[in-house]
Amino acid sequence: MNITSEINPGSFKAYQPLTVFALIKKLIKLLMQFKFKLFGYCMISECKNISNRNSKKIKFICPVCKSKFAGFVHKYNSLRISWNSACPHCDSRSRHRGLFFLYKEILHQYRKEISVLHFAPEQVFYPIFKNEPDIQYNTTDYFLEDVDFKNEDIQKLSLPSGKFDLILCNHVIEHIPSDEAAMAEMSRILKENGRAIITIPGNFRREQTVYFDHLKFNGHYRDYGLDVINKLMKYFKKVEAVDLSKYNPIEPNSSYGIRKYDMAFICCN
Repeated sequence: MNITSEINPGSFKAYQPLTVFALIKKLIKLLMQFKFKLFGYCMISECKNISNRNSKKIKFICPVCKSKFAGFVHKYNSLRISWNSACPHCDSRSRHRGLFFLYKEILHQYRKEISVLHFAPEQVFYPIFKNEPDIQYNTTDYFLEDVDFKNEDIQKLSLPSGKFDLILCNHVIEHIPSDEAAMAEMSRILKENGRAIITIPGNFRREQTVYFDHLKFNGHYRDYGLDVINKLMKYFKKVEAVDLSKYNPIEPNSSYGIRKYDMAFICCN
């Protein structure tokens, strides 16, 4: 079976809500498995999802697909609830909605043809990069089939050094054993003065990264803290941390659902 980018968040897949009956079945199953914390997160988030679905109040706007809702879909795992996470229409997450603005800002700064490499590409970004004559847009992944460079391990790439002006890498390096190897490789394939825009899951009000001895949390090896900046500085000349929530509208009664401290790290060679 071919694996495509349709499995990634932000793939324009409409949200399929749980019915009340399906929710009850799911909650009973979690109780029988003694997953009490997950039971609580599931009950709270899914009940709020049902409430939002039945509400006629409009507060949230998705800047990617321009849809409007009472609320985005609350997602959860064993670690936390991600409030107002997924757009019900295009499946963009908080990071995608923030990066939608950041990517456009970065691209506006270029006055030449540029080459872009996108790891584990999200389809919600295709309209920004594809069909632009001045952008040579390339995609890559270890598992996905519908990419330009297949079977590429970000820890050990076969791509030549100094090839790309811009690298996009969203929620990838938490899934691999050696994030430092990935950082070194991204730096290697960037041109001089090139930039890598990296997003990762974490708590950026916390200094220290939390390391896991299992892969139960969505296949993550770690949940990052601010100390990741020191790690990135080993491989890049400059690292700028951008809180993507700055792109939320200033109007009090509307929001893009971009979470506070949802960070992007702009790493420059």
